[in-house]
Amino acid sequence: MHASKVLRILNKHKIDVSLKMKKRIATMILSTDNAHHSKKIAKLSEIEPIKILDHEELIFECLLHAADISNPAKDFVLFSRWS
Repeated sequence: MHASKVLRILNKHKIDVSLKMKKRIATMILSTDNAHHSKKIAKLSEIEPIKILDHEELIFECLLHAADISNPAKDFVLFSRWS
């Protein structure tokens, strides 16, 4: 559902999305699943700071996940709007 909504929005704005980008969108959305939280954190902690840019996909997945799980910490009105 989330991926199809993103793709509809992009299509509405006439943004052509490649198969690679569609897969990336799906991966990013699935990365917000809390079932993968510990595994992502473990992978992230293994990265040497000097090589952080070599792990762009993992970084973006973790950033999206952090934004996703931070919703309950927001003001209730804002939280309820984004949930």
